[in-house]
Amino acid sequence: GSIWENCMWLKGVVMRAHFNGHIPRNPFAQFHISPNTKEREYLTENELKTLMEFQFKDPKNSYLRDIFVFASFTALSFVDIKELSNDQIVEVNGEKWIISKRHKTGVPFQVKLLDIPLQIIERYKAFQENNLVFPNLNYWSICKRMGKMIKECGITKKISFHCSRHGFATLALSKGMPIESVSRILGHTNIETTQIYASAPRMVA
Repeated sequence: GSIWENCMWLKGVVMRAHFNGHIPRNPFAQFHISPNTKEREYLTENELKTLMEFQFKDPKNSYLRDIFVFASFTALSFVDIKELSNDQIVEVNGEKWIISKRHKTGVPFQVKLLDIPLQIIERYKAFQENNLVFPNLNYWSICKRMGKMIKECGITKKISFHCSRHGFATLALSKGMPIESVSRILGHTNIETTQIYASAPRMVA
């Protein structure tokens, strides 16, 4: 893995240790490391289509694929999907929207649910627990499975779960969505962060 991935893994371990009371303070609290821009991989529109149409033998990979696709259409981070409850899905003028706040920044956001994410929600409705839309999501097991799941589809890029947000931003910008709107949907606190995606190559396969 990259230095960034290793730092994020270590940061996660330390945060959990602090949360569980094993260490008195979190030394990573004020620590922020950004991945190198050249490491920001994402799936093109055609690659995302390949992933969506692939028939997995393992249902766990099918579930992971659906969660990744959901993230690609909504720009939600893993933790926002994990915490997504039915109360955050609101109907406005006959359309369903997710209206909530980003876990990481506390920034309010709203995103319209298109047909594909709505179908994914419906697919797992029978398995919902504690009012959560998607049950049994574990970040560490998803990180472990991501690479193999992507590779099984014949995609050779090194894709992490977070790449779904990059893919959403790049696709939205390539379709003409204003950068201010993309920034709001992503829950960015400043537009400079969103401009990293704006400088990415357009989504061609």
